[in-house]
Amino acid sequence: MRVCFVSPQVPSGAYGRRGFSFLKQLSESGHEVTLHCIRDPGPVRDAEEALEALGIRVRSVVLPRVKRWRRCLAGWFGEEPLRILHCASGTLEAQLLEDLRGNPPEVLHVDRFRMAPYAIAARQVYSGPVIVDFPDALSLYYERAIRHPVGRLKGWIDRREHRLIPPWEANLLATGFHHVVCSEVDRQALLKHGVEASIHVLPHTVDTDDFQPRARGDGSVRGVFTGTLYYLPNMDALLWYREEIQPLLGFELPIEVVGFGATRELDEVRRDARYHFTGYVERMSDHLFEEDIYLCPLRIAAGVRNKLLEAFAAGMAVVSTSIGHEGIECRHGEHLLVADTAEEFARAVRRLAEDPSERARLGRNARELACRVYSPRTFAGNVEALYQESVRSHP
Repeated sequence: MRVCFVSPQVPSGAYGRRGFSFLKQLSESGHEVTLHCIRDPGPVRDAEEALEALGIRVRSVVLPRVKRWRRCLAGWFGEEPLRILHCASGTLEAQLLEDLRGNPPEVLHVDRFRMAPYAIAARQVYSGPVIVDFPDALSLYYERAIRHPVGRLKGWIDRREHRLIPPWEANLLATGFHHVVCSEVDRQALLKHGVEASIHVLPHTVDTDDFQPRARGDGSVRGVFTGTLYYLPNMDALLWYREEIQPLLGFELPIEVVGFGATRELDEVRRDARYHFTGYVERMSDHLFEEDIYLCPLRIAAGVRNKLLEAFAAGMAVVSTSIGHEGIECRHGEHLLVADTAEEFARAVRRLAEDPSERARLGRNARELACRVYSPRTFAGNVEALYQESVRSHP
């Protein structure tokens, strides 16, 4: 099957993991894949070469950040969400349409809601099935984000997106495309728009061969937090943990913060000697150890957290808020501990820090869940079924 895949970035195993999982699976299943994407000047090196090594044809365009932000500023008083404006490229659209005319695929796959205008533009020259992978209900995300503003500018942006994104989601659902989300929670959030649409749930996957239980072996225990640090939910989570949860622990727990992009909002955390920031890492699996406690104090989110699946696969004991583990088939006391207030979170962390056998029990159960429900093998079957259904049901 020929597949044309459109993405806002060059997906990799570290950045844009869901898109990378789709591409890897499609290639390994023998499909002929062409990727049209924006080459983001982020930290991931050699991402294009890694995809080409999988047999994927990569056609990327450069979209300078200065140009992106100029477009966002110019469109501030318009009706397009900034997420859409930030990824708008006439060069990428022209390249995509040229490819669709000359070599029409059997399926067009658009990665992320923010790339939806490319799917709509494709209808000028392409009449085949279109899959749009949201994968999160952003209306749900911004409904939560405006409750926990971090900084005045980010607050303004979140309120603007909260107003504009719901009608864009509703209009996209009305196109007749095949829509995909990563959890039933997101599906239900999109259905609230009242539009009759085909919405499939296709859960994330985690590489259970790469992420495996491994011991550091020095007898110590740490807290571990991972994520892209300029992302609002991660900023809010770290600030909440340091300001309200950590003081209630009653002991000093060193925290390993694994991720890049820390902004000035996190300067106080970075100066705190209890926190060690690694910056960008090539392999997240090298930083997750079964003796440690994985911290997921998220108060803002939609979709499913890949990082939680990675911690599960690594056999770590996890403490998470209800929002943090939302969309994952896990249970409190069996696969993780769930805590939604600062007091509950501190109590759960203290319990695990004092009880290595409890950490080991939760880690074993979490690993078993990741291997059974979220393994690449399960994901492969789901992807193949989605593509076959999109072709079979297309008029």
